[in-house]
Amino acid sequence: MKYRWLAAAAFVVTATGASAEPIKVTIPNYGANFAPVMIAEDKGYFKAEGLDVEVIVSGGGTATPALLSGDIHYSSSPASAMSAILKGAPLKVTLVGQVRPNYQIWSFDPAVKSVDDLKGKSLAVISRGDSQELAARLFLKSRGFANDDVGFNPMGPGAGRLASMTTGAQRYGVLLRPDIAQLKQMGTLANGVMIADLTKLVEMQMSGIVTTEKEVTVNRDRAKKFTRAIRMGQTYMRTFRDESVDIVHKRIPSVAREAIGDDLDGSVEDQNVEGSMSLAAAAKEIALRGELLGLTPDKIMPAEKVYDFSVVAEVDRELKAAGWKPVK
Repeated sequence: MKYRWLAAAAFVVTATGASAEPIKVTIPNYGANFAPVMIAEDKGYFKAEGLDVEVIVSGGGTATPALLSGDIHYSSSPASAMSAILKGAPLKVTLVGQVRPNYQIWSFDPAVKSVDDLKGKSLAVISRGDSQELAARLFLKSRGFANDDVGFNPMGPGAGRLASMTTGAQRYGVLLRPDIAQLKQMGTLANGVMIADLTKLVEMQMSGIVTTEKEVTVNRDRAKKFTRAIRMGQTYMRTFRDESVDIVHKRIPSVAREAIGDDLDGSVEDQNVEGSMSLAAAAKEIALRGELLGLTPDKIMPAEKVYDFSVVAEVDRELKAAGWKPVK
């Protein structure tokens, strides 16, 4: 039986009767930043690679321990894995999707309308140490805040986090673009005020791939297969907007299609086409992580020890040489 990589005649995987290799990957939510995973699933890119991929919705704070224990193979929350890496965990960030966070800081407290008003308050995030917290910290640090001036309250990826901010239980938070669209649809966004648009104020790694060092070395062939499917999903996302919106909307039908389209447009704009990021920007993120962990400057890893973009570079060369292009 043959599986064709959709319009790439040079790439054909021949099945020999062996069952597809089971792989588990986490995404923190069904936001457009993670559309390449959903696209790779729907368009059959994973299957064409001989991979039986189970996509699990889980915040980075729980995904990283699962990655270290071997319960999952890949996490789409590289930012959340940084603290573990700096503590010596054998993990590598192998791909960066977006280099701008799709987050905004909002207040639903009439007394808190500016950045300075946030001192002494706690912001709702999905999980501690995730990209929401880091983006907020990078911004607040640039505004002269000390690390303990603002707290962070982990509330999970579900609807409870949004409900808490509109009912008064937790009135400040870091919202994703889909969160904002959902609150607008519910008619409750007008009760709040945006404090800061982090998309325009912060540069950092967002979606992408983090995996174990063993996966990059011992299981490199599998890492290439998985990465290839994701890169194809990213290309499809940039090429076929409406079809990509449909794929995401299928998973979150309660969110307006127009809102998903806006989220996807922003994600494409924020996307790093090379699948990597500036090591200078990465160094700032690493430095903040190290500071929060109480590491002295001499103990903070250089960016080259945290990232390994060799797999994505190799995959991209192969796709380019084959002239692969996505089809609807």
